[in-house]
Amino acid sequence: MRCSRKSLPFSGRSVNQKSVGGRDVARFFTIEAIEALRIQARAMRGSPQIDFVNEALPLVKADMAYARRLALDGVASLDTGWVPDAAELAVIDAILDPLAGRSFTSMAEFEVYFREFLLDDLCEIDKGNVHGPVKAATDVLRDLRDHFRFAAEYAGFTPESHAVFVGEFVPTLNRIVFGPPRHRNDELLALLDAGIVELAGGPVAHTGVDEARAQFVIETTFAGRVERRHADVLALSRIDVYSPLNDAAPLTADMIQRGVIRPHMNGDYHPGGIDIDTNNNVLSADGRVQSNLWAIGYLVEGPHYYTQELPRPGRLSRLTLDAQQCVEALFASLAATARGGQIGGDVGGEAALEDRQLIGAAG
Repeated sequence: MRCSRKSLPFSGRSVNQKSVGGRDVARFFTIEAIEALRIQARAMRGSPQIDFVNEALPLVKADMAYARRLALDGVASLDTGWVPDAAELAVIDAILDPLAGRSFTSMAEFEVYFREFLLDDLCEIDKGNVHGPVKAATDVLRDLRDHFRFAAEYAGFTPESHAVFVGEFVPTLNRIVFGPPRHRNDELLALLDAGIVELAGGPVAHTGVDEARAQFVIETTFAGRVERRHADVLALSRIDVYSPLNDAAPLTADMIQRGVIRPHMNGDYHPGGIDIDTNNNVLSADGRVQSNLWAIGYLVEGPHYYTQELPRPGRLSRLTLDAQQCVEALFASLAATARGGQIGGDVGGEAALEDRQLIGAAG
């Protein structure tokens, strides 16, 4: 049985029509525009934090609409004064949230829609990420990943809009951009048609336990009527953002108790991860920078964004750049200590070496 938070399958990866280093260039959600938003926010609200929903997201949608229009018109660029109209933006909204404004009278009706959604996506996959309007638009989100980092990291968004970014936008981005290869959705369609795979729930499904049957139950409300599907096993297959607050590892609990690490916070909102400064040095419970302790990777998904990105050929990966920064700082520290006469085989030197730590997790 299958049930997901969005009630939709991950869109398949399109045919890549770009070079290894090819990517969309932002026209609206630019680094300069983000900096301008920070200046504006400071003037209006006394803080450089950007409102993701009302200030950043409209620029993102405009870039998606631009890429879609290029694909439809078959051109390399548009007039420099081009801006998307309401109709163009409505299409982008439908790509981001296909279920908005839709309702279904039954699970059977939703299953028909689900299958048609898969078939439509398979067609868009073949059109590619340059000439296909849908995949060209969604590929913008992949190509502007560094822009999202520049805007979001180190509590760059207001706490309320940061929660929307992490809880709603990022899962949407992952669903429409970082999906499976085409053949996996072909296989899913075949399994659905063969009756081997069954949809367990529709929009806003809830899971629970049917004690009378000693089974899990997935419930969806259609037109005021609840439909249920039962299952013997419920597999939690999502990847949650790392948080030291719910990490059961004794090491994490000990480090929090001792004040070695602290959760990253944006006001009262905890997007995940442990707190670090811009040099990847871990911050202690009292906010002190620990110059001999660094953290990179999924441990800092919160102050950083999209740390699970794997290195790709021909690209400077965030993970390897962060690791390089930490290692260079480590060796610079060791060299400075050696010049001070504290390293050279003596006990003090060995202790100094052992005191420097690098912690991290690569996705």
